[in-house]
Amino acid sequence: MRIFITNFSPDEVLLSYAFPSSCWYLVVSSSSLRWFHGDMLHMNLILYELFFIISILLGGAFAGLKDNDGLETGFEKNKHFMRGGPHVFIIGAQKCGTTSLYHLLMNHPSFCPSVYKEIHYFDRTENWRKGAGYYLAHFKTSSAKCTLDKSETKKMNITTAGSYAKPIYLDATPDYFTNLLAPARIFQSFPAKERAKKKFILIVREPVSREFSWYNHRVRLCTNAMREELRRQRKSRSGDIAAMTNKVCADKHCKYLKCQENAPNVISKKEEIVLANFTEYYQSGGLVPSKSQYMTHLNHWLKYFPRNQFFIINLSTLLTNTTDSVHRLTRFLGIPSFPTDKMNNGKIVLPHENSARVFTTFDCAVRNELYPFYAQENTALLEFMRKSVPSNGTLEPPFPAFEIQPCRPGQLY
Repeated sequence: MRIFITNFSPDEVLLSYAFPSSCWYLVVSSSSLRWFHGDMLHMNLILYELFFIISILLGGAFAGLKDNDGLETGFEKNKHFMRGGPHVFIIGAQKCGTTSLYHLLMNHPSFCPSVYKEIHYFDRTENWRKGAGYYLAHFKTSSAKCTLDKSETKKMNITTAGSYAKPIYLDATPDYFTNLLAPARIFQSFPAKERAKKKFILIVREPVSREFSWYNHRVRLCTNAMREELRRQRKSRSGDIAAMTNKVCADKHCKYLKCQENAPNVISKKEEIVLANFTEYYQSGGLVPSKSQYMTHLNHWLKYFPRNQFFIINLSTLLTNTTDSVHRLTRFLGIPSFPTDKMNNGKIVLPHENSARVFTTFDCAVRNELYPFYAQENTALLEFMRKSVPSNGTLEPPFPAFEIQPCRPGQLY
């Protein structure tokens, strides 16, 4: 048994008792004591928060307790807050339409493009260590609509009462949602008044289909690496399959895809057929189930930011009722609706971005094995969405239950 002591949330201290496969927690706050039990994902949450607290202390900042008005007293003493930066974050989830939504929002006159869609500042320690200057440099642009002064933005009707006073920036890094340090780092980086203005967009989808989509994403990138190396070899006439195998299979996206064993048998334009199918990928440990445990990660974010700063939507709703969903989103963000000249026959069309473009199959036996794993988390999320009404009203569309596709053993999906 191991015992850890750390901050569970900005106003609580937690004692965790970890056993080989599970752990018990005692949460201590100014008003209560409470026990709860969790799996090893919860244990990882605790370890990550412990490392975060240590990093803050080593950096000279102090993670204080909340005072009565809800401000983080220790963080308020931080003299290194960011000034500026993004107003809106698309925090996730991966393979849930975040790229499509990002490109759609970039067509709205209120938004300014960042240097990259995914900046990975709050989730990657190597970027975090570069400091605020590195991050803020991603939000400087020469775009005409982003260099207007306040009077000009009013003339263009870019803002409305109660919304942002100038065109707004967006950080769309879907890895933030499942990164255990990201919400705490965002919380630490901005003073209280600015934190309260941040908006977080979260798109989720049925977890098993998300995992299959992520597998296809990896296959596509690994396949592209193979094609590029085959093209290079044809040009140089080297024909060194062993060298190609070692070089290509070192790519992170080729991990768990049996690249090393099968790459020597690669056929041009049919590269994906030599890679592991989804069942082999799953059995080799490539699938990370915790990535799709949405409610667990959402609870972690809600320790740092209130519910009314989140816009949560089911991908199926965004796809089937795009116009209404986006109109609701613009009201949540406090910006005008999409201009009619940005619509297609009066409808908002979501661009199809970042599709896998590979042909793979899914053994339904594995699909049926995975469904029960996510059942409890899915139910918890559905109950949360039905019961939690943000204080800013019901701007989100109704949240439907995830659709479970029927499968017969041996059937390929």
